[in-house]
Amino acid sequence: TALPGTENQSCLPLASEHCKGLASSSLSLRTPGVHKRSSPAPHARCQPMRTLKTMTSIRKAAAALVLVSLYSFTFMEFASCSSQPLQLPEPKNPDYEQLARNYNKIVGTHQIEPRYQFEPDEHYLYEGAKRMLAAGFTSITLKFQPQFADQSVSQEPMTLVEMATNPAFSIQAVLDLPFTTIFMWMRYPDTVAEVQRQMSELTEYLMQRYQGTGKTFMLGTWKADSLLRYWVPWPGAPNAATPMNPDKVKRFPLELQAHVAGVEEARNRLAEMYKGVQVYSYIEVNLMKNATVKFTVIDDIVPKLNPAPDYISVSVSTLMEYVNDLNPAGKMYPMLDHVHRRLPRKQGVPEPRVFVGEFEFPRLTIEGNPDPRTPTQESQAQHALAVAAASLSWGAPYAAWWTFYDNTRTLRDASTGIYQDRGFALVTRDNKTTVLYDALLEYMTE
Repeated sequence: TALPGTENQSCLPLASEHCKGLASSSLSLRTPGVHKRSSPAPHARCQPMRTLKTMTSIRKAAAALVLVSLYSFTFMEFASCSSQPLQLPEPKNPDYEQLARNYNKIVGTHQIEPRYQFEPDEHYLYEGAKRMLAAGFTSITLKFQPQFADQSVSQEPMTLVEMATNPAFSIQAVLDLPFTTIFMWMRYPDTVAEVQRQMSELTEYLMQRYQGTGKTFMLGTWKADSLLRYWVPWPGAPNAATPMNPDKVKRFPLELQAHVAGVEEARNRLAEMYKGVQVYSYIEVNLMKNATVKFTVIDDIVPKLNPAPDYISVSVSTLMEYVNDLNPAGKMYPMLDHVHRRLPRKQGVPEPRVFVGEFEFPRLTIEGNPDPRTPTQESQAQHALAVAAASLSWGAPYAAWWTFYDNTRTLRDASTGIYQDRGFALVTRDNKTTVLYDALLEYMTE
């Protein structure tokens, strides 16, 4: 999960903390595959700005800015102003295949409870995972909650390892595929002690089975701020206005602590025995404090966890005020900086330990009308690429689009009696790829 060349850096330069010389550079990128822009003037005190083309040739991970190659808009780029600027030397005799694998894993997507599939003889998770690999994705996010799987063979409670190894859920089959990084949303057992025991057991299973593969497993949560609130039935969803559930506020921090401790205990105990595989914990946050939100996971829970989580994921699907603009860096950078500051430092985990685990722009509203911000595939792709570029230019090691196959729906249409997909998918119900899919495919083969 570290950006290539930054494994020994204590922290990448963050935009609002370490950069005084922000510059606005216009991207005039007319057609796919043709990258043209003016070179920015070097800052008087800072290391010279890197153009997108230079960044692409020097460090593949930082080349996420090429995501914007289908469109023209103004993007904020930053330079390191520290006393010891981050050096990006040209690699000598680079292994381009390995560079590409490191590069591709930086942008991913989800395959979670889709509303359709095309190969009914296969589990939807495995079907989507194979197709994602064929497209060039080297990371995937899946839901480790098989009670929702449509091919469940048992209603009895299962441990996390039992879920992973049950063929009916296809989880192990997907873990065996050549993804380099796999993100999992975890289901917690009934007791806090059992959370820690099962997280330790799952970590040991992953380290033993996948030793020597170079895989990274990220064991995390889904939208922790939403999970603190009373559940809201569809078509609603927990949001900033949803009342907090006092029982969850009391119990959830203990579960998060057990989650992190279970992963860390097993990883430390087995580090010398099983090499060539990494397992990390993460917590996903999805609200920031404001006039109406007075308690958040990142401000009121994460700083008190000991041990601290390895990573924090930020879901911006409920933080749309930070990503509405076509140049979202001005709002995203300070928000990501804040999350980074609230996460206690930790030895042995590459910095920065904050990534964007979910970003989304629907084409239809919940009522089934064209979304006023992104009513077309083209506008959706433009906003999505802007968020991905801002995330990765800040230094996030990963950003994930929601989702590969659509799993969201509008309200029932009164005239037709059917639900429509809301238009998040990279592959639509009629088995066609979207403009955003094609842009990401170009990025991953660049």
